[in-house]
Amino acid sequence: MPFYSQPGTERMLDTTRFFVVVVDAFGDGISSSPSNSTTQSNDRLPEFTIRDMVKVQYSFITQHLQMSHLYAITGISMGGIQTYQWMASYPEFFDKAIPILGSPEFSSYDLLAFDILKRIMKPPGGANTDLTETALMLEYLIGFTPAFRIEETPAEDYRHFALSIEEQASHYNLYDLYSQMDAISKFSISGDISDGQNKSPVEAFVGELLVVIASKDHFVSPNSSVALASKMNA
Repeated sequence: MPFYSQPGTERMLDTTRFFVVVVDAFGDGISSSPSNSTTQSNDRLPEFTIRDMVKVQYSFITQHLQMSHLYAITGISMGGIQTYQWMASYPEFFDKAIPILGSPEFSSYDLLAFDILKRIMKPPGGANTDLTETALMLEYLIGFTPAFRIEETPAEDYRHFALSIEEQASHYNLYDLYSQMDAISKFSISGDISDGQNKSPVEAFVGELLVVIASKDHFVSPNSSVALASKMNA
């Protein structure tokens, strides 16, 4: 992945200067997921949350790797959402937070999109390849502005674009996709801290904050990230 792989000096995360720990999230088909559980497969796997992901990551870092402090936490999309959860759950455990294309609070538009995708993704009695392709196509549709898609994909290239989505779908498990979408749609950190000052829980973080957004991202609206960045002088 260009996000962190060698040569480090040419990447966003300089691996010639820093050790990078990459953790697979629940539901990705590699970590604990509906598709690979031997005793609770598919829809029998218990629901999990973004907070569950971060709690287990913290345990992995502190107990297995025996680290007491981290330099930075970062991630893209659902990883950006997890970064906000890290800020709320363990605000003094790391020095810098870099949420990328995430959100501290979802808008009504985001929640509507998530609900539609969950309705499509929830397998009716079994995984369905056509449903997986439809779900991914919808993500591409609502994830970007029409102008972006038109610019990126000329009409004459559409068939190739559609085939690439079909190829992606062949590598996904619908139960896995649904489990992660369910976790994202239920993300809330409003109950993590109660200080009586009407502060967002992520404001407990005292380190440096760099918020990265995409103005053409329609899948996770950047409005709450921009508001938080302004409020925290990020």
